[in-house]
Amino acid sequence: MPRRDVADDVLHDHPQQTPCPYKGLARYFDVVAGGRPAAAAAWSYPAALPESARLAGHVCFDPGQLELTLDGQRLLPADHQRVVATGIDRNLALA
Repeated sequence: MPRRDVADDVLHDHPQQTPCPYKGLARYFDVVAGGRPAAAAAWSYPAALPESARLAGHVCFDPGQLELTLDGQRLLPADHQRVVATGIDRNLALA
């Protein structure tokens, strides 16, 4: 989703960052919506790598932590779009 389309009070900086060899360094946000916080439930690539430059200025939301709707329709990820928080690339240290 374009960052400009997200209300300013919804995203709050979270300290988590994860590297991706294809997209760059992901920056995470806590999401506060409907009075409920969801830790690290959104992320973006503010300095996306050149091959993923179209991601810059966008935010992604974890449908496993949030109920997402667009124009009144609930958004559900396709099987290939599931966020796997325990993948081998999680919790890597940055040098």
